[in-house]
Amino acid sequence: MGKNFKFLWLIVLALIFCVLPANGQAQEVDDAKVSISPTLFELSAKPGDVLEQTMKVINTSDIIQSYEMGVQPFVGNEFGQAKFVADDDTTYFLKSWTKITPSQFTLAPKQTQEVKFVITLPVDAEPGGQYGSVLATLVNKGELSGTGAITRSKVGTLVLVAVAGDISYSAYIKDFSVAKKRFERSPITFNTRIHNNSTVHIKPKGFITLTNIFGQKAGSLEFDQKNIFPSTDRLITQSYDQPLKVGRYVATLNLLYGDKGDQLSAQLVFYVFPTWLIILCVVLLILIVLVLIDRNRQKRQFAKLLKAAKNPRIIRRMG
Repeated sequence: MGKNFKFLWLIVLALIFCVLPANGQAQEVDDAKVSISPTLFELSAKPGDVLEQTMKVINTSDIIQSYEMGVQPFVGNEFGQAKFVADDDTTYFLKSWTKITPSQFTLAPKQTQEVKFVITLPVDAEPGGQYGSVLATLVNKGELSGTGAITRSKVGTLVLVAVAGDISYSAYIKDFSVAKKRFERSPITFNTRIHNNSTVHIKPKGFITLTNIFGQKAGSLEFDQKNIFPSTDRLITQSYDQPLKVGRYVATLNLLYGDKGDQLSAQLVFYVFPTWLIILCVVLLILIVLVLIDRNRQKRQFAKLLKAAKNPRIIRRMG
């Protein structure tokens, strides 16, 4: 009986240790929350300029949290999402130009900390784009001693700096398309993929114009302006949701970008033709064909009767 009791007691202890967190702050780390404002800085400067900016780091959790500030490079994908990369993975990096104050701090629940970062451009800074993300990294204070800080989560604001000078702009439209050629009705969704060959980010602006089969303007859609980073693609998806009449349409994309208003353009064709109308047209066509066939049959019968009337048959009687 004693051995069974000890065995059961060991099982209970094992279950308790499995349920309890490994340390006193584990649950706090899982529940940690932080936000940052604003999430984007788009700046323009000349070589030698000093840019002073302020951001806010907010502890949105119910626990005390400590943070470290830093700058990390990022690259953008075609969906506009930023991916953090190693310091040596990009040539467009602001880290060596940026100083952040304060670099470390602790916030009580719901408390906000103003953080200032100063970007000092060298007098010989090359014209073009420089990029970085100013990050607030959550630190587990319970593990700071001995092995150093343990990163749990991070959030940052993207900083885009366009350095003035002789910049060569270059971009092209890789794709301007719709998912299908025929639509039942609006909305019509357009996909535009643009590649930027410039040394600075661009933000094309313009319109998608719709014209009908007679060349008349049927509608327009303002192009959704998005930043496109150097040597990258950007996919921009947007929809025209106004009613369109049945027919053939030409969509023309006209864009301007860069300091001198360089142009980009593309065209595509699509149709608005609902399925019920196709069925109706097919039924009408079949009815017309049947009517024509019946008329031809009646004409042939009438011709036979007319011929018989002109040439009556003579019936001879015997006897």
